[in-house]
Amino acid sequence: RAAAFVALRDLRARAWIVNRTLDRARALAAAFRPYGEVQAAAPRDVPWADAPLVINASSAGLNDPEQTPLDAAFLARLPAGALVYDMVYRPAETRLMREARARGLGAENGLGMLAHQARLAFTAWTGEDVPVRVFLDALTGTAGAGTGAAAAAGRTP
Repeated sequence: RAAAFVALRDLRARAWIVNRTLDRARALAAAFRPYGEVQAAAPRDVPWADAPLVINASSAGLNDPEQTPLDAAFLARLPAGALVYDMVYRPAETRLMREARARGLGAENGLGMLAHQARLAFTAWTGEDVPVRVFLDALTGTAGAGTGAAAAAGRTP
């Protein structure tokens, strides 16, 4: 979650935190305020029409793909071209992502974030910088298909 706020700060973006309870949203906003402009709000009070990006940093959808932190009514208020980023990466598609796509919005899961984290950890431990594609291929089971480690090393599988 903190990394998302750092990225938003670097973009000089304003962030709204929505949680199951407004008190919890306020506590999270206070914790993340050092990273930039953060405000807690009830879902009905967020200016959804001005939100180009929605990030789900909760575990909603992780153990139950039909669980969603936002229902379709809120997604319908997002502007055309908005992106929904669900940090959940298993299952590959959550209800939140499916409903966003059904409304013509972009939707991505957290697999790319996980691959980048793996790349950074690998580099920190080994000193070797491996292309992120190698980690994505390993996570998706496509390693050896001509886009993973063999291709990155210039070898054919």
